[in-house]
Amino acid sequence: MPIPVDWNYLPLSNENGHIICAAGNIHNGYTEHFGLDRNAPGDYGLIIINVTREDEGVYTCIEEAGLGLKHRMKLNVISQGKTVFLAHSMS
Repeated sequence: MPIPVDWNYLPLSNENGHIICAAGNIHNGYTEHFGLDRNAPGDYGLIIINVTREDEGVYTCIEEAGLGLKHRMKLNVISQGKTVFLAHSMS
C-alpha cells in the first residue's frame, strides 16, 4: 500500500506557505476547508470546500509522506463558493 502524501500550499500573495496535510492527515485549522479523496487505494486528491480568491496559489503534493516525487498545481479561482478537487493518484 502506498505511503500517504503531504499537501503544501504557497499563496499567490507574498505570505509564507502552509502545510495543509502531512502523511495523509489534514492539519488542525484546515479540516473545515480541506479534505482528502480516499475513494481508492493510493488516491490522495485534495478537496477544497467553498473555494475563495484566498485559495489561489501553488499546491504541491509530495509522495511518500514528503520524501518522494513532487507534483505542483497552480489554482486560479474564477468562481468562488465551489468545491475544487486537485487530483493525485499513486495507484
